[in-house]
Amino acid sequence: MKGNIRQTFCKTLVRSPLFALCFLAWLPFVSVAQMNHQLLPKDPFFKQQWGIYNDGTQKITLDQDDLHSIQQQGVNGIDIGWLDAQENLNQLKKSAVTVAVIDSGIDVTHPDLQGVISPEGWNFLDNNDQIFDDLGHGTHISGQIAANSGNGIGITSVAGSLNGSASTVQILPLKVLSAKFNT
Repeated sequence: MKGNIRQTFCKTLVRSPLFALCFLAWLPFVSVAQMNHQLLPKDPFFKQQWGIYNDGTQKITLDQDDLHSIQQQGVNGIDIGWLDAQENLNQLKKSAVTVAVIDSGIDVTHPDLQGVISPEGWNFLDNNDQIFDDLGHGTHISGQIAANSGNGIGITSVAGSLNGSASTVQILPLKVLSAKFNT
C-alpha cells in the first residue's frame, strides 16, 4: 500500500507543477522554491501540433498508401523550436506583416482568425471580394500562420505568442481554388 501512495503522490507532483512548488516550499530544509519551466499556450490543440512543439508524447500517423498507415511515436525536440524562439519572435513582432494565402479562401467567421484577416482579400475565380472557403484548406493554412494563439480556442500559430497578445500578422486571402470547379 505504501508504494501505491508514494506512486500516486509522485504522479500528482509531476502533473501539477503548482502543487509541487507549494509542497517544496513547505519543506523545512528548502529555502527557495520557484518554477523553472516554459509556459505552454492554453490552446486546446497545441499538444497535437507536433511540428511546433514535440515533447515525445504525440503519436504521429504516417500514410503508407491509400489503405494503410502506421503510427510512430513522436521524438522529443524534433520540431521547429517555436518555444525556444519566443523571446526573439517577440522582438520581431513589432512590425506588421501581411502574408498572402493563395488557396481556397478563408472562413471570415472563424473565432481563431478574428482580427487577422485583411479586408483586401480577393476571389480570382469569380472576380469579386467573396472569399468564403468552400474547401477548408485556405482556412487551415491561414490558422497555421496567424491564428490568435494563447486564447484558449483552437490552435497555436507559427506567428502566435505564449501570452495571447495580438498578432501583427495579417492574412491576405486570395481565392484561386474552389469545390465547384473540382480543382
